[in-house]
Amino acid sequence: MKICITAKEAGLEAPFDEHFGRAPYLIIVDGRTGELVESINNSGNQGIVQGAGLETGRVVSEAGVSIVLTGHLGPKATDYLKMAEIASYKVSAGTVAEAFEKFKAGDVVNLDTADVRGHWQ
Repeated sequence: MKICITAKEAGLEAPFDEHFGRAPYLIIVDGRTGELVESINNSGNQGIVQGAGLETGRVVSEAGVSIVLTGHLGPKATDYLKMAEIASYKVSAGTVAEAFEKFKAGDVVNLDTADVRGHWQ
């Protein structure tokens, strides 16, 4: 199982980013060990006017992720992740590694609905 954790930089010690669609990096970790699988540069989605959540969802899906750990999800990203059967959880953390540890400890909240409004609603 692969877990995607949103981050401001590459790597396990990178600062956690609370945004999904516009997170600069998507850190993919092994769900059992927490070891780094891949750091995906997602900075191209920071500048698009709308659809960042959808595009980031596509990237996550293509990476074979089954769980997303982030701070917030908009409605389009939430719908996309549900359609792709990717579970999403809200976590508050300082680093990517800390977010993973909180997930393993069950210190997360299920994000089955959007917790922020879309930019064009």
